[in-house]
Amino acid sequence: MFWSSNPTETMYWFDKPLTYTIHASDRCVEREIPPLDFLPLSSKLVDCIRDAKGNPVRLTFKVNTENPYYIALSAQGVVLTVYRQKTKKSAVHHDVIKNKKKRYVDMYNRVFGSADHEFIPKYHRTKYW
Repeated sequence: MFWSSNPTETMYWFDKPLTYTIHASDRCVEREIPPLDFLPLSSKLVDCIRDAKGNPVRLTFKVNTENPYYIALSAQGVVLTVYRQKTKKSAVHHDVIKNKKKRYVDMYNRVFGSADHEFIPKYHRTKYW
């Protein structure tokens, strides 16, 4: 069997017990994610933050189950937080907010410039009093 000494690989973590911070255990309860004792072999590295020397400091793994979720680990094997995959609803919500802002700007900035300037379209010119 292959033994990895690289913490960015899943094989490194499959036999090391995970410990949870209070924040991570609260997020497990809040987000209905079961806490894991060991990182499964089917999980994949998604993100790795390294220090100035190139050593991994924080690792994020995607656990592939029916409902995929992410586990953020420290280099010592402490689970910092867990979270679900973002849904399309949040992206749609962002577009709705963006359109609302655009309509708000368009509603109040329709008139600009002077009424006799030739490069301003007629529907944007100010009116004479």
